[in-house]
Amino acid sequence: MDLRMPGKDGIEATKIISKQFPQIKVLILSMYEDERFVYHLMENGANGYLLKNAEPNEIRRAIVEVFEKGYYLNNFVNRILLKKSHSRQKVIPSLNSEITLSDKEKDVLRFICMEFTAQEIAQKMEISPRTVEAIKDRLMERFGSKNTAGLVFFAVKNNLID
Repeated sequence: MDLRMPGKDGIEATKIISKQFPQIKVLILSMYEDERFVYHLMENGANGYLLKNAEPNEIRRAIVEVFEKGYYLNNFVNRILLKKSHSRQKVIPSLNSEITLSDKEKDVLRFICMEFTAQEIAQKMEISPRTVEAIKDRLMERFGSKNTAGLVFFAVKNNLID
């Protein structure tokens, strides 16, 4: 997805696609290095963000990872997401709102954040890939994430992984 397009821009198109067709993965390829674009697009359904000056190998890797894992996070995007999560107003924790995860949920989330595929996670945990996907879907729904990148972002932001 490019951001500048005739008719609808890439920002609106990404929002529409991720909402109406969540099975479609959106990889942004843009000349905009502005943190606001990256953060906004990742929060609104983009599965990855690359700059147009990215090397062909990185573009290929991003496409493959979005296809296989559902997201692609490079150092540029990670830095922005972490910066934004740390710059938000800190919330005073409450014992009533503590996030509790089962051991299986913790393991699946940890493996997702380590960039393992559902098949690899299933093999490591000795469960089916469908069970892995069901746990991932349940976590996404619980945390209000629209995609795997959002799930990883939520896990990092809320210190759910080591």
